[in-house]
Amino acid sequence: MGVGVIPGVRGAVAESEGQLRAGSGMGDTGRDRLLPTGAHPMPRLALMALAVCVLAVAAAVVSFVEGSFVGIVWVLLAGISSNMAWFYVRKAKIEREQQAATSG
Repeated sequence: MGVGVIPGVRGAVAESEGQLRAGSGMGDTGRDRLLPTGAHPMPRLALMALAVCVLAVAAAVVSFVEGSFVGIVWVLLAGISSNMAWFYVRKAKIEREQQAATSG
């Protein structure tokens, strides 16, 4: 029933229920989040890039529906932001794998 620090996971502690509690990291809002064991939160930059992608797609649709070709710029922005989201998710996954390989 003890709470221990998980090696390799910065700012997280192990709960007796087999869950992770996100700790106070940089940019922490003070809210605790419970995560299932083995689950890793998506990097914030990836979430922001994904939000930009979704908004750019919506703006492109609205632009094309109104008959404006400015939607092409929105489509390009959606493509760039989706690539950024994929990059940050993949980067976090590779870092976790490297960290697991060096610690275990």
